[in-house]
Formats: sequence, C-alpha cells, structure tokens
Amino acid sequence: MTIHFYCDIIFFMNRKILIICGLLFVGCFCFGQSADFVSKMIESPCVTYEDAAYFCAINLGLIQETDSANEALVALDREKVFPMPENPTANITYDAFANMCLKTWKIKGGLLYTITKSNRYAFKEMQYLGFIPNSEDPKSEVSGIQMLNMFTRCIEMAEKGSTNEK
Repeated sequence: MTIHFYCDIIFFMNRKILIICGLLFVGCFCFGQSADFVSKMIESPCVTYEDAAYFCAINLGLIQETDSANEALVALDREKVFPMPENPTANITYDAFANMCLKTWKIKGGLLYTITKSNRYAFKEMQYLGFIPNSEDPKSEVSGIQMLNMFTRCIEMAEKGSTNEK
C-alpha cells in the first residue's frame, strides 16, 4: 500500500510539473511576437508609420499584441489620437513621430503646440524636453533605436506625471 501511495504522489507531481511546463511553453509563444517586433525595430534603420503606431496603440490598450501594425493605425485614427497618413508604409519623420508621442502620452506642449497641435511645434517641444537632439532635422527619418529610446522617455515622463519639466 505504501508503494502504491508513493507512486500516486509521484504521478500527481509529474502531472503538475507537466501542466506548469506546458503553460510556460504556451506563454512564451504569446509574448514572442512583441519581443520579435522589438528586435525588428532595434535592427531597423528607419521606422514606418505603422511600426510607430503599433507601439502607441499597444501602450494605449487599443489593440492586442497579436494585431497587425495596420490595425494599430486604424485604432489610433478611430480614437482620434493620430490621423491615418496618406502612405502608412512610408518612413516616419521626427516631426510626425514627435506629434504622435505627445498625443499618445498626453504630454502638454508649449503655447504654440497647444494652439496648433502641429508636427512642427511637437518637434520643437520634444527638442526642448531633450528627447530629440537640437541638431536633428524635423524631416529626417527616425531609426528603430531612436524610436524605442523616445518611447521609453515618454513612458518615464508619463509615469512621473511631470509633463513639462526638463
């Protein structure tokens, strides 16, 4: 009887371990897509509107990680966060990306940005905050690493709650 009892315990423990391993295995695949997407962005020399919109929409909770980048643009347009660009697969420029960041994280800009909500003044605000170097051209394209760095700083600023302090 004791041998049978120990066999039952071992079987029960093995079954528990198998279930836990199975759940971890499935979980890795669920989060694998976002990690792959981040890796792709790090290696990317330039970012498209769709790529930038994907991260913004994920952060706002408008889409799931399994949704496409184009669905992210549609969600941002639907929620009036960022309008649908003429060419979603075009590379995004600093001024458009700065505007997308300010609107996504609801960062208050200066007087002219508050009045116009234009890309130009969004770019100037991000330069003032130190997110974009002063030497950068507003119409130059954003690389993947630069995009992730700016997103990180925007998230940090939003978490602190200080929206207009350098």
